[in-house]
Amino acid sequence: ELTDTIVFCRKAEQEGFIDAITVTGGWHESPVEQISFYVSKGAYAPLAGAIKKYTSVPVIACNRIQDAETAERVLSKGLCDFVGSARAFLADAHYVEKLQKKEMFNHCQACNHCIMDVLKGKELHCAFCPEAGHEYMENQRRKIATRKEVLVIGGGPAGMYAAKKSAERGFLTTLVCKEDHLGGQLNLAKLPPRKEEIGTFVSYLEHTLKELGVNIILGKEVDVDFVMEKKPYFTVLAMGSEPIIPNLEGLETTTYQLAQNVLRMDDETLKKYGEGQIVIVGGSSLGLELAEFLMNKLPEAKIKILEANSRMGAELGAMARPLLNGLKKAGVQTMCDTRVTSFDGKKVMISIGNQPFFVTADHLILACGSKSVSSSEIAMALMDERLSYAVVGDADHVADVDEGLKSVFELFSRFYLA
Repeated sequence: ELTDTIVFCRKAEQEGFIDAITVTGGWHESPVEQISFYVSKGAYAPLAGAIKKYTSVPVIACNRIQDAETAERVLSKGLCDFVGSARAFLADAHYVEKLQKKEMFNHCQACNHCIMDVLKGKELHCAFCPEAGHEYMENQRRKIATRKEVLVIGGGPAGMYAAKKSAERGFLTTLVCKEDHLGGQLNLAKLPPRKEEIGTFVSYLEHTLKELGVNIILGKEVDVDFVMEKKPYFTVLAMGSEPIIPNLEGLETTTYQLAQNVLRMDDETLKKYGEGQIVIVGGSSLGLELAEFLMNKLPEAKIKILEANSRMGAELGAMARPLLNGLKKAGVQTMCDTRVTSFDGKKVMISIGNQPFFVTADHLILACGSKSVSSSEIAMALMDERLSYAVVGDADHVADVDEGLKSVFELFSRFYLA
């Protein structure tokens, strides 16, 4: 407890054993979240403040202090003498330098990909900064002045990052996005509760691309003619993914919504979901975060989540725990090992262990994941003309942002000017 810690620290100080005290909220095995985005910024600083009252050595506050605003806030309140940051330097090695110069930096997203790997004995990495751990190699690369053009098709995270690496290597780079804004799937990922800071990654990349002189074309869907007219030195196909609509009996004659569309709805449109039973088909991160989004907007909503696999949010790893705990506390029902077979407009027919059942549904929402947007037509045309290209991110295979950015980093790590 806090009181025990104060007694311990006072005794250690009196005996001359310590020069400073660094205060965290607990350890990674704690059932209470410590450093993920489920913890508000600087949330454990008051613990440091309590210890500071009873000790005279410098006190360092830690946990979720990854920007200047949070650091200045806890310092100005007198909760500590110093603040400690760690993961912020993984997301951006020049974090403090950029803070001092008031420059835009790559924010730590507190996604815990780094710590989850470390705890498994794997090599540390950052999901939003593939350069982390490879800075030495990156610093050896000289920017080569060339008139050769790299064309990047797709304005999602993989496409934006590909344009960044291309421009950093010295290529004339053009990024074409069919939407009228950049960000791709991250514009959806930032909508559930506590995920809004993902938008800072999109802003950071967009700012960086403009600084690097990347030619950004918005609202343009690229076709074969566009590519053949340019005939670029290299093309990166990063068209992303689109929602999967399962082949369920009765679906073609009934009303349903895609999870992606529900996340985009305004509060007025969402009101209808406050009455009746909501059934979400799919218990991956999309389905779970949609349920959290709905509960945040409509606390009285009745929600059931149906998942064919034996675990909800299996791809989330340890990050599934706080999400599932929160949904359970809010009264959301989850059903694993549940296969959906059909829908008749009011009943969702399901199978559990080959036994048929049904659940009533006033609102059916599909959260069945995504599939790659086909890039085969453009790829075939490029091959016919013997023009080099690569497929990255979700366009290659659907995964999380971590894997998508890593695929781009690996591509440009072996990409040299011919």
